[in-house]
Amino acid sequence: MGNSVIWKTKRQTYQTTKEKDVTVRYTKELNEVQIIKHWIRILNIKLGWINDFDKIVLQYVKYKSWGILKEHKATIRSVKFSLDGSYIISAADDTTIRTWSPESGQQLRRFEARCFSNIAIFSPSGDTVVLGALSGLIELLDMNSESTVTILDVHVGQLLDMDFSSDGKKILASYNDGAIRMWSVDSGQMIQQLPGHQSTVSSIQFSPDGQMILSSSHDRTIVLWDVESSARLKELKGHSGTVMCARFSPNGQFIVSGSHDKTVRIWDVETGKELKKLEGHSRTVNQVKYFSDGQSVLSCSADGTVRLWDLKSGCETHILKGHSDLVTAIDIAPDGRTIVSGSADCTIRIWK
Repeated sequence: MGNSVIWKTKRQTYQTTKEKDVTVRYTKELNEVQIIKHWIRILNIKLGWINDFDKIVLQYVKYKSWGILKEHKATIRSVKFSLDGSYIISAADDTTIRTWSPESGQQLRRFEARCFSNIAIFSPSGDTVVLGALSGLIELLDMNSESTVTILDVHVGQLLDMDFSSDGKKILASYNDGAIRMWSVDSGQMIQQLPGHQSTVSSIQFSPDGQMILSSSHDRTIVLWDVESSARLKELKGHSGTVMCARFSPNGQFIVSGSHDKTVRIWDVETGKELKKLEGHSRTVNQVKYFSDGQSVLSCSADGTVRLWDLKSGCETHILKGHSDLVTAIDIAPDGRTIVSGSADCTIRIWK
């Protein structure tokens, strides 16, 4: 049973006065409890970060529940924005793939998948959607004709995650047999296989410059790979449980990860060292992602919450509640003003 939720930022204005005086005009909807919590959290911020004060203040008060999308009839497995932020695509255990307008919350299109899809993502051009099924089936849909373009019916293992190369010509996929495989969009053939992990590879991603691959695994490790040579560059260890997800920062210099150990962790790509451990979730952290500014991250958990974190202070800036079951998927609009979440309560929520 699954649900998805979309969240967007409310309009806010702020102004700075002389030197260190900062005035924030809160919207009428902001209640006294939120204000008190806000100032308590501000006390945790070191004086060395006072230059970011304005931005930090706004981060605490900006996201509110904006809409609930209830058309799916089973657990939501994936929610993703298109690269231009104009669409949201969702995949669920009801075998349907749906696209939505983040501005109106209206369903735009509905596709019937051939089997249960774990993930649905837009190609860089936005013209194609690729579906990854637990069975290993990879299906490419043309958004203009609404027809299947290519089917990679390889069944080499259960497929958990996928990513497009920046040119849209290659698809990276992770599997439960510990392998990482790369497929050609044009030929449908496997063009590369990395040695992989000792257990299920839970997430996979190309680095922003396309030179590295990032993977996380049930073997409790995070690994960086060289795309050209398939060599293992670094292995990051520290999580005490299954690593559910790992993602690069926008500049490619850092990594955020979430785990069954209930923590969110930040890592340095160059050194492979853990920089910060963020604690607050009470159950498994299912997905994580950086905001485009690289200063904040988003996480979702089996505890039913979506959380925003300020990386300089290490504080939670917001806890988004509304889902009635575990939150399985999240994404952030390119401009950072809208969050979408999917859940086992069968809903999608939008936060703004």
